[in-house]
Amino acid sequence: MMAGEKKEQGTSALHVTDGNKHVVGLKALRVHISPDGGAWFAQGLEVDYAAVGKSIDEAKNNFKSGLSKTIREHLRMHGTIEKLLQIAPQEAWSEFFSASEEGSLKLSFSMLDVHDLTPKPETSGKKTAFPFDKILFVEPEPAHVK
Repeated sequence: MMAGEKKEQGTSALHVTDGNKHVVGLKALRVHISPDGGAWFAQGLEVDYAAVGKSIDEAKNNFKSGLSKTIREHLRMHGTIEKLLQIAPQEAWSEFFSASEEGSLKLSFSMLDVHDLTPKPETSGKKTAFPFDKILFVEPEPAHVK
């Protein structure tokens, strides 16, 4: 490598856990942001996750916050991010590689996310109850026989 030359860094994902505490890192995730009608569509490539916004900045923010919430749900449901790490369909990759520079943005996105899934004291041990005392079943009256 010559002086001043940047080495190409690939996308990587990291998940470290200590019980209910999780740290998730995504590095150099490619995101394609393109116009979609009157909005902007942000599609992740190394993860099949997308978001939309009325502006480029809103699409970016929606992508970031939505991906964080999606990570949290994967951790809560599966205990891992493995099922999230599915690449986007070929159609999304084709659009990314064929998109003109004028009409869309090709960005690299990295994030470090921390999630504490420890049950809250006020909800642990409580049973889910109906917000009412009883259920009244209303049955049709039997038809009168003539």
